[in-house]
Amino acid sequence: MDKKYKSGKKIIMMIQPKMISNNKGDRDINSIHWIVYEGGLQLFDGDGRNVLTDSLHIGRVKFNIFTWGEEPNNSPRDLPRRGISVTNFSTNYYGYIEVY
Repeated sequence: MDKKYKSGKKIIMMIQPKMISNNKGDRDINSIHWIVYEGGLQLFDGDGRNVLTDSLHIGRVKFNIFTWGEEPNNSPRDLPRRGISVTNFSTNYYGYIEVY
């Protein structure tokens, strides 16, 4: 997803809103929310150190977003300061659409 963003694609992610506040999702199909991925991907291990994308020890992720679920001037532009846990990402993430 990040490679496609860096190549110029616009990325729209389908998530549960719980991801934005780093809460575990419950796969409730009635709470789907679309956000725009705006790059800035960072991956961290369990101790908070940066790791590479091919690492087997990713504990947290962080990236920039735009959401229509907030007042436009107050919309969060990134996930919580420390990022979100991989578990909370995976239970809240459904997929993405890329557009030109």
